[in-house]
Amino acid sequence: MDNNKLSRVSGLTRAKSIDSVSFREQDTISGTFDLDVARMFESRKLYLSSNPISTLNLKASFLNLQLLEMAGSRLRTLPKNIASLIPNVRVLNLNQNAIPDIRPLAGLTRLVKLSCAGNRISNVKKLGQALERCRAIKWVDFRDNPVTIGFYPPITTVTKPAAKPADDYAKDPFEIVEAEEEKDAAHVARLDLDTRCERKRYWIVVAASCRKLRGLDGLPFVREEVEAEDEAWKECVKRGWLVVGDKPEKEDRE
Repeated sequence: MDNNKLSRVSGLTRAKSIDSVSFREQDTISGTFDLDVARMFESRKLYLSSNPISTLNLKASFLNLQLLEMAGSRLRTLPKNIASLIPNVRVLNLNQNAIPDIRPLAGLTRLVKLSCAGNRISNVKKLGQALERCRAIKWVDFRDNPVTIGFYPPITTVTKPAAKPADDYAKDPFEIVEAEEEKDAAHVARLDLDTRCERKRYWIVVAASCRKLRGLDGLPFVREEVEAEDEAWKECVKRGWLVVGDKPEKEDRE
């Protein structure tokens, strides 16, 4: 039901066995969008991107929900109890909103992929506190947030569905495209020392919080590179931003 003019959907309250629900990009006359999903308990995938939602209001727990996409939905906050409402979610796309704090996500122990680019996250310590309790997480993206400002070259938003991926947790619409490693390396080479130190500290905090990390901000995650005692790392230690014990622990073996 994407690309319509629906401002309220209420006729699905008894459709509790629907597997996937998609109401992206509703051109609402009222300027708001309200989906009554109180009894759709069996849904595994919910796509609500590019709708004027502002506040996520789930009226019941979605124990079977594995994917929630709410990119570009004008979200300013997350419910404090969101981890208990969607406890089994694997993929969460919150790109292009106005969320300043993701600590309510702490406790999503089955979350594998978190896309939160283009928000208002500015505190790396609070970010680490949220991620350290998401023990299964492997891919995260926080590009175009105040906490990563200046760290990367300009990014692009996917506006059309990509080809079917080999990985169940790879591309979907409204996701940010992967970074190009060569362009990223060239960008880092042009950064001043202060910015390189800030980027190094940020990567170390995220790496220490996500023990199974495979991808960070659209780039492959290589723990040895993060641990490397390069100029930025040594400068961080010198400034007291890091201590030798801040090196991320080795990835857990499954």
